[in-house]
Amino acid sequence: MFPHSSAIWFRVSVLLTILIGCNAQPPVPEQAEKPLVQPPEVPPLDPVHIGEERLRSPLLETLRQQIERTETEETREVTEPLTKQLVSADAIMSDARRRNRTAIQQANRQVRMGAARQSPNFIIITVDRLGIGDLGCYGQTNWETPALDKVAAEGLRFTQCYSELSPNASLSALFTGHFESTPNSSVSSSPSRMTSHLPRVLWNAGYKTALIGEWSEDLHPNNLGYEESSGWNVNPPEFPDWALLNGKRITLENNSSGQHQVSQNDFLISETRSFLREARGRVNQFYLHYSVHALDGNNALPTTPEEYSVRVRQVDSLVGRITEAVDELGLANRTCLLVLALAGPDPKSKELTGKTRSTGEFSHSTSGLNEGNLRVPFLVRWPEHIAPGTTSDEAVGPWDILPTLAQLASVSRPIGRVNGQSLAGLWQKMQPLMERPIVWMSPDGKVLAARDRNWKLISDGEKRHQLYDLSSDRTESRDVSTEHPEVLQRVIKTR
Repeated sequence: MFPHSSAIWFRVSVLLTILIGCNAQPPVPEQAEKPLVQPPEVPPLDPVHIGEERLRSPLLETLRQQIERTETEETREVTEPLTKQLVSADAIMSDARRRNRTAIQQANRQVRMGAARQSPNFIIITVDRLGIGDLGCYGQTNWETPALDKVAAEGLRFTQCYSELSPNASLSALFTGHFESTPNSSVSSSPSRMTSHLPRVLWNAGYKTALIGEWSEDLHPNNLGYEESSGWNVNPPEFPDWALLNGKRITLENNSSGQHQVSQNDFLISETRSFLREARGRVNQFYLHYSVHALDGNNALPTTPEEYSVRVRQVDSLVGRITEAVDELGLANRTCLLVLALAGPDPKSKELTGKTRSTGEFSHSTSGLNEGNLRVPFLVRWPEHIAPGTTSDEAVGPWDILPTLAQLASVSRPIGRVNGQSLAGLWQKMQPLMERPIVWMSPDGKVLAARDRNWKLISDGEKRHQLYDLSSDRTESRDVSTEHPEVLQRVIKTR
């Protein structure tokens, strides 16, 4: 017997005894015998092979890694049965979790039955970076964005949507409803802390949830509340030879051996159409998050206006393909579609931004705190609920998405205290929002920037503070801090 094998075998045996003793089968209502969640359809254009994957249970995965580290030729007869036992135990636990999810969803649908008929489907398309002036509907004339302009013409366009200081920070605000630097704002990988985050909130309300695109390597979509996922946890090449499908690594055979037949966008759109076709026949609604990475620093940044315009037009094409699929499948009237940029142009690209006029009339700085850095495109289309061609000047941000969708989904469980406000009344009846400050803070809690009514503060977090009146100075060209010291002190103390 090799070192530690007895201890590992004992731990595996105990785990298996517990699983078998409990039967690992939680009670499931009779009406849930037929699973409400069917296996996702794999697009026919992408033949796949399932590769190695991590076990879903962290404890069992740790044990498997210990076995692999101690394995030798002489001990393989012992380690192979151990590994098989762990894989079987992991499958039992995964099945138990799936049955629990089905039971919870069934119960929530029964509770929500009356209100649920009025709840829409949700599609959120997030783009890592876009400037407030990058789209034709926001004044761009150097290139055309017909698909995004069409979404604006058919719905609502926000002129004062703010982002956080980075795409990841905005994504955190979208999930939690908090400004990124305030308590309870971070996206944690612990499932126990995800119950009040957007995907989990909608999942608990009975929604089918899916993530398509790219996500952080340290966050598993299942932990975030997504039942299905397609894409990558790294930045893939244009023609990837593999992808992750519901946590399993698959081989894209059409791109193997140097072939370039299916681009990453083609694969993701195929996955999107497959999800929408399958969701069309369901009773429960769906929440689909399509994550677009085109202009973030994780990719090679464009260096010329021509290259920048190509990236923006690629985003426009993706949005067009998604909206076409929604319309073709007859889902438009019962689907609320949001397009949101998570950040403005990269602060390091100030010279390029000036040439492309990506920030329109607003100033853009390396500090990332000016209006041209923080104002981003935000479009919402919901036929028969949002009037076409509507424009709103309300100051909003990604922190408002969670309370908005929770209200529209008739979520019965409280989502807790958040910084965001529900925009449902604004979308449907143009009801004004309550006055509230918007704050950008450093990790140590110092205010770096704040928007309070028409006043805008930019600070170094210490002694240097600038104050601008956006009602008369949209380009932030005249510091009025000495003229309005009482306003300056009030905004500095904003939390």
